[in-house]
Amino acid sequence: GVKQIEHGLLGYMAYGIPADKLVMGMSWGGAAFECTNFVGDTGLDYCAPKMETGLFGYRGVNCTDAVSESMGNLDNAWERLTAPNTVYHGWDDYTKLPYFNYVTPLNGSDTKLYQVWYESPESIGHKVALASNMNVGGVGPWEFGKLNWTKPDQVYDVWSQFCKFFDCSEYAKCSDGSCHD
Repeated sequence: GVKQIEHGLLGYMAYGIPADKLVMGMSWGGAAFECTNFVGDTGLDYCAPKMETGLFGYRGVNCTDAVSESMGNLDNAWERLTAPNTVYHGWDDYTKLPYFNYVTPLNGSDTKLYQVWYESPESIGHKVALASNMNVGGVGPWEFGKLNWTKPDQVYDVWSQFCKFFDCSEYAKCSDGSCHD
């Protein structure tokens, strides 16, 4: 989330690295966690994920991405938002991240609840604005392929958030496609 990124950037600056030499990368995907504290309330805000067992957990840290399932790319997470088994949508104002809950199987005796934390245009906008406010040297995704390029509205919604960092005045003049002929 935004607070963790801010903390990380401030840590690098505390080591003497100038802000304008830092580039902030961000994930364009999502992670699904099985909620071990699910007892029937599908509107659960706090999902207690399954912890890695063993003496040292995953790479010595119990709460890591090893306890989650990757959603792949933004489109996969966004498609699941409207799935019949998606039962709750939420927003965490501290991390500036959206999340949703889904159940599986939809009808059955062994129902499990999963919580998916993912990126949205709004959450990406918060990260890009943070980078701009902290005067870092650049900002971008870890992987450009995490966006579904066959959906122009989705592409625009995400890329327009970068105008909070970069001067997009030239892009605005080209939004009708006339600059790319």
